[in-house]
Amino acid sequence: MPERGVTYGLKYQARSLAAVRAGDKRSRWLVGTVSLREENEVQLLQYDPDKETIELAASYQHDHEIWQLLPHPAEAAKLLTVRNRGGQYSANPESLVSLEEGNIRTWSLQASGAKMTADSSPGDMTQLWAGCWNPFNQQTFYTADANNLQVWDLRSLKVVAEVQGAHSAPVRDVDSSKQREHLLISAGDDAKVRYWDMRQGSKAQPLAETSTHRHWVWQARFNPVHDQLVLSCSSDALVSLTYNPGLMGPSPSGQQKGTSAGQDAVSRSFDDHEESVYGVAWSHGDPWVFASLSYDGRFVVNKVPGQIKYKILI
Repeated sequence: MPERGVTYGLKYQARSLAAVRAGDKRSRWLVGTVSLREENEVQLLQYDPDKETIELAASYQHDHEIWQLLPHPAEAAKLLTVRNRGGQYSANPESLVSLEEGNIRTWSLQASGAKMTADSSPGDMTQLWAGCWNPFNQQTFYTADANNLQVWDLRSLKVVAEVQGAHSAPVRDVDSSKQREHLLISAGDDAKVRYWDMRQGSKAQPLAETSTHRHWVWQARFNPVHDQLVLSCSSDALVSLTYNPGLMGPSPSGQQKGTSAGQDAVSRSFDDHEESVYGVAWSHGDPWVFASLSYDGRFVVNKVPGQIKYKILI
């Protein structure tokens, strides 16, 4: 196992974790608690690489359980929270998309608040589990419904493609590469993380697959700078880091399709947690640093092992 990470303990149970993008280049994250009986908090945590410590930079009281939060990507003083009812949110500096009990809605962020601009349902008895933007095209949004993946055109708020049976169990999370358009990962209750080229639309097949967990995978995240690095976390209390150099190249569609990661893929497990790990997030100040959060309120900062880091740099 890798060296132990740096740990910080929250007072209450927690599920939501997000990296802070705006501001300076420090490694900072927001975490939100889900206490049933006590007043909840949003905490801003900062990692000091010189001292190898985690500091509480700020704390904000919150009246309800925090099931999801999202820092504004351009303004450090703004964030969104989802209470114990609602969906999951993703945003750019001007707009917001929400997934709420089977509906997808778009919003305009204004000085007076958020104004809904469009509303659509993917179909009867359909509930959207997760979503993310295509960072190269603000009119394209990806969602997960049960075992399937959808591609939405936000101009018409219609599904333009759907990958049915993307996983053999419900899909918990999706994330887009920040380096290559159309490259997507999905994480599911089948304990798998799968890679997709969404230019193939409804005919898309997994480019690769990793099976490093033994239980539901709650989140999977591309590294913001090196998309051959992917983090995932699971109810098995493990965080997994996968380095998949086989996905490098000018185009994801040029990769060989298959049901497993490339032969050169390397995965490392981090066992700093004792309960289900609900969140993982890369630092936006240092691409070799990442954080994880488990239900018992344990927040841990780890680093990409040197052997993997040097393979990328050399």
